[in-house]
Amino acid sequence: MLRFVLVLQGAGHSALLEFLVTYLVHSLLWAFGAWVLVRALRPIPSTESWVWLLALLGPLVLSVAAVLFPWGIASSSPEAAAEAVASSPASLSVVHAAVGYLDRWDTWIGLVCGLALGLGAARYLGSWAQLSRQLRDRGAVQSAPVRESFERATRLLGCEGVRLSSAEIAVPLIVGRREICVPRDLRGFSELELDAMFAHELAHLERRDGAWFLVVGAIASATWFMPHNAWLGRRFRRSAELACDARCVQAIGDRSALARALTRMASEVVGARRQGLAPSMARDSGALVERVRLLIRPNQTKHLRQGNAAPILLLLAGLAIPRLGIARAAATDPGLSVAPASTPEAEMAALADEEAELARRLREASVYHSADSGKPSDEVVNELQQQLRFIHGRQAEAERRATAARAK
Repeated sequence: MLRFVLVLQGAGHSALLEFLVTYLVHSLLWAFGAWVLVRALRPIPSTESWVWLLALLGPLVLSVAAVLFPWGIASSSPEAAAEAVASSPASLSVVHAAVGYLDRWDTWIGLVCGLALGLGAARYLGSWAQLSRQLRDRGAVQSAPVRESFERATRLLGCEGVRLSSAEIAVPLIVGRREICVPRDLRGFSELELDAMFAHELAHLERRDGAWFLVVGAIASATWFMPHNAWLGRRFRRSAELACDARCVQAIGDRSALARALTRMASEVVGARRQGLAPSMARDSGALVERVRLLIRPNQTKHLRQGNAAPILLLLAGLAIPRLGIARAAATDPGLSVAPASTPEAEMAALADEEAELARRLREASVYHSADSGKPSDEVVNELQQQLRFIHGRQAEAERRATAARAK
């Protein structure tokens, strides 16, 4: 077992820092594992998309679980980590990342983390508001050929109960769980091209991409300071589009029709704002070029395999990652004499005695000079106050562990 112990002083925002560092480590490992599996197994796009989605959701779920449930990484004490490493034959090392007395920086750490998450949330909400404004005036499709093509595509894919609407948008996209919204002006599209367009969008509904794109967009926006999440989001959307292209070709049996429809959409995408919150037939011209090339030259995808084992292997590997943890431990301070107790209650009693002693020394230092160090009393007071805050952090930790023990 490989365990990293992050040594933090005080309570404050260290739990938030612990969660972010744990999530960062997990997400990097999941992303690397997904990349290795995709490169090694070369799964088809439909399977590949679930690998990337799992790499985005898995670390978040495990990191949240580690915070909510004391069995997780975040609740590991330094004594437990050291004991586990010493007793396990598979142990490698315990790395103490001594970061000093972070209690004086807790407020700034909390503000920076909160600001970063807030900026990501604001960006996400801004994209949502922009999309909502575009779709606010959507209405029924008036063109009879477009409605007929839509009905034909729903029969081919077996999708019933899907609503069709139109709005002032550049490309077709999915709205919610059962609605497809198309541009108001579809003149110039042939019957086969319309069939291909609707088959592609219906394939998104089959995969429930409307919900998944929202989740992926939220994670990538909130964690914008972790660039690998944006990369995972792009890989997921790319593979989802390729999977829907393959489903469309399977349904209508005409690759060239879909290629022509994508080419027509390319001119609409140029200059239009990217929209990643909802599945759309065309997001950017670069991705369209690749998709058209794969449609025209299908032999480039013959080496792909079903690869159903890829998501399973990633999940199994990801579930083993909790053995790698970022544990919030208390740093050892030479001025403190409290040793780890056998039970949280005993530790709380010892910490209470130490707190009383520090409070007495603090009252004396506020009046007299320190005879031992010769430092001015204000410096001694600052040191004692810092030690007292450390004791309070240890008390909060012991009380939390006692509460968790009683809950069991």
